Amino acid sequence: MPTRVIQNSFAGGELSPALYGRHDIEAYFKGAAKIENFVVQKTGGVKKRGGIVQGHSFATVTHTGNDGEDIALIPYRFDRKDGGVLVVTSGMTGTARWNRVFYLPKNSEGSFVPPDAGIPDVYLTQGYYIHPPSLSWEQIGDTLLLSGENGPETPGGTAPSPSLVSSVMVNHLSQTFTVSNYAPSAQPATPYYLGYSTQGDDMIVSSTSSRARTLYYAVCAENGGVRSELKKLTVANTNAEWPAANSITVTAKIHPAADGTYPEEIVFAKRSGALYGELARLQAGDFTAEGTDGALPYRSYIFTDENHLSGTPLYKQTALVTDPAGVSARCVMLYQQRLIFGGLPGEPFSLLCSGLGDFRSFHADRPVSDTDPFRFTIATDSPATIRYSAPYRESILLFCDTGVWRVSGSANEGFSARTCQVFQIADIGCSPRIKPVKTTDGVVYVGADNRTVYELRYDLARDTVTPSERSVLSDHLTEGREILSMTHQRYPASVIWFTLDDGTFLSLSYQPEHELYAWARHAAMPDTLTGTPVRACCPGTVSGDHSDVALLCASSAWALSYDPPASGSCYMLASLNPAVNSDGDEPVRAELVTLRPELPDRNVQGMQKNVIDCLIRVRDTRRLSAGPEGDADPAQVVAAADDEEAYTGNVKIMPRGAVNEDGRMSIVSAAGPCEIQCVVFKTEIHQ
Repeated sequence: MPTRVIQNSFAGGELSPALYGRHDIEAYFKGAAKIENFVVQKTGGVKKRGGIVQGHSFATVTHTGNDGEDIALIPYRFDRKDGGVLVVTSGMTGTARWNRVFYLPKNSEGSFVPPDAGIPDVYLTQGYYIHPPSLSWEQIGDTLLLSGENGPETPGGTAPSPSLVSSVMVNHLSQTFTVSNYAPSAQPATPYYLGYSTQGDDMIVSSTSSRARTLYYAVCAENGGVRSELKKLTVANTNAEWPAANSITVTAKIHPAADGTYPEEIVFAKRSGALYGELARLQAGDFTAEGTDGALPYRSYIFTDENHLSGTPLYKQTALVTDPAGVSARCVMLYQQRLIFGGLPGEPFSLLCSGLGDFRSFHADRPVSDTDPFRFTIATDSPATIRYSAPYRESILLFCDTGVWRVSGSANEGFSARTCQVFQIADIGCSPRIKPVKTTDGVVYVGADNRTVYELRYDLARDTVTPSERSVLSDHLTEGREILSMTHQRYPASVIWFTLDDGTFLSLSYQPEHELYAWARHAAMPDTLTGTPVRACCPGTVSGDHSDVALLCASSAWALSYDPPASGSCYMLASLNPAVNSDGDEPVRAELVTLRPELPDRNVQGMQKNVIDCLIRVRDTRRLSAGPEGDADPAQVVAAADDEEAYTGNVKIMPRGAVNEDGRMSIVSAAGPCEIQCVVFKTEIHQ
């Protein structure tokens, strides 16, 4: 008697051939033998992926290679719908490496707007090099902060070190940007006021008409107590330490103005916006001494601060960043109103945190207050270079070579040197060249082998964040290949895209709340100007009810708007758009191959059986061919013309099968939209 085998979901995705005999697992009855250029939907069906829309073509000059691994795409969000992509390339002149960067905005239709005059020669990091695959970035308002390493890993060579952090300020409306090195704010070289500050700023002195030649100052706490040793500051900014005392005497030498008059008042006052008020106000006649300093006359004014108590701990203010060129780090992140840099020079497992609410403040007082900048180190028994970071559940996750660490502060007192907590949650290292992706309620990252994909999510039973491998059922898709980049497309369905080193790309339909982790393979059409292979991807912009994905394609066949260099590679920045059904001018060809139909309720392995017929439920489909896998001439079961309404309904196939034939069906959409909802087999089993 014939038996119906219904497959109404493909939520298992394309399964590895190693699982073809595993009829005891649920994934077999939701999987497929091949899903190419289809994307598994959250409803369980499969729908043809969007087409690749041609964008802006460009060429790299004196390029170090044409494999696309030294070009990075960085998304820039102007608002919910508008944005663009920052492209970072690299090159070499002699033995010197450099980066070049340009910005391509998108219009309201989601298409790239190329610059009017080709690629601008804007160089990144001002003489310092960042290896593009190692790039980490953080957007703060209209500014992108970029960090990474100054070179690739070389076997037997010198390990790369952190690069200088670059600041790229983007003006989306005018399609322009400026590049500079990120530099912390400096202590004042010639300050003018004396006073208390909630941020621990220097106490300094000034007159109302002329600059003091010699200034004596100290750093004070919020309660008025001195927090640093008394120092002497000259115009040349030379500091000299003074010993502790029961009180501090501040002396100011005031020179007269050009007309020989002295100021009417000498004010020892707080900085603007500080917590405490004026300390002292001396009149012009209150000077204690006068004389000449070389040829310049002066008067000395003295103020004594009685807040310096005996026994108060006295330390100097500490500059956490000493490099005059800026900050060097492997990764950058924002957490609880602090800017944090990870993977520091000589300390790859240390982090540097800015002052609270001041992203350029890296001067810490001693003793440290909860608002001060600070640095800390991961305690580990093995080398742990911090590569990337991602925010997750009121904490940040640090991805290292040897595992993942979670950093958090206090729920009631915030994040500071006193409340900082660090502990390891996984011993699975991350890829050194692929930035993890933050999803709605999890983080997805690629392992150190560049092919295994893991997900970090909160486990209520264990009360911690735990890793789970999400490529275990489809590991054949990356066998012999490596992942180059990944990105998350949120609309119309949640999909994570991966680009591979052979030019193809993968999709992972990702809906954890619905237990949907479905993989599919993809490839650009070979005869289109979009070009192959695809080398990198990043988030695009939201347009209508969908969002697109920016793709970097490599090709040598494009007609560029300018003459390509003698030595270089040609690329195109394109969009993967769900609203389009073709790659350039060539329709996308998609194929679904089902698994051998088996019964989910009983084991019929080893029994003789054959498929009598097959019914396919389709929706909004124009052209569809189906037949047994390997059939050289499959029957065209749907053929709606472009001016006709797309077909929705059932189509039946009568396979030319025999007893014990495999029974797998190949369903091909050669052009136009296509969505397959379910497949029903009528199978005859011979006892």
